[in-house]
Amino acid sequence: MNADSSGIQALAGPGVSGGTYPALSPDGTQIVYATSYDSLMVMGSDGSNPHRIAQIGNVKSPVWSPAGNQIALSASLGIPYEVYVVDTTGANLLNITNDPSDDDDPSWSSDGNRIAFASVRSGSPQIYSTAPNGTGLDTLSTGGGYHPAWSPDQSQIAFAWNSQAWIMNQDGTNRHALPGIYGGSLSEIAWSPDGRFLAFYVNGFVYAPVDGSSATIILRAGNSPSSNRVSWSP
Repeated sequence: MNADSSGIQALAGPGVSGGTYPALSPDGTQIVYATSYDSLMVMGSDGSNPHRIAQIGNVKSPVWSPAGNQIALSASLGIPYEVYVVDTTGANLLNITNDPSDDDDPSWSSDGNRIAFASVRSGSPQIYSTAPNGTGLDTLSTGGGYHPAWSPDQSQIAFAWNSQAWIMNQDGTNRHALPGIYGGSLSEIAWSPDGRFLAFYVNGFVYAPVDGSSATIILRAGNSPSSNRVSWSP
């Protein structure tokens, strides 16, 4: 749909119905998504040519690398969930977190050098980052956080915590909440391409300016199903 909720289109058909966690490619021509809990799928942005690129247990939250040649995702091949990177051909699956705690919600920095993710390895959900090969782990939050999303200019990370949208600098400083307690559980967060707005789902699709202005619900829950993720085209 358009950013103002007009022009809603259903992308349906074999291999598409039942899809979750959609993410548009850097050039806006493809969508990666998960389906049937073990299939990593790609289709055209118009819903054409859906095809499986990898079979991975309990896959969710796939996200493209800025170069468009790799996908980071969360999956549980046993217990717990881990963050993986895989080529868009489905080859070279690499576990980059490898921790006995759940690791989830990967988000790629715009230069392709870091992947932010959420983990409960400290006992509560916090945000961390690592290189795409799993080296150089950094702790970015200590006050709680999940669903991290790197800003287009890479200077900030948006995230969810206590039913509210937050923003911090990429090094974890200047942590602050956007106005308003939205209630419920926020979906994964998407930045607008110009970095001025966040979009997410909580009791409806929400459009929130990052300058602290009032957020707007552009599509209420009664008019749409719940969502795991909002993905903004480039």
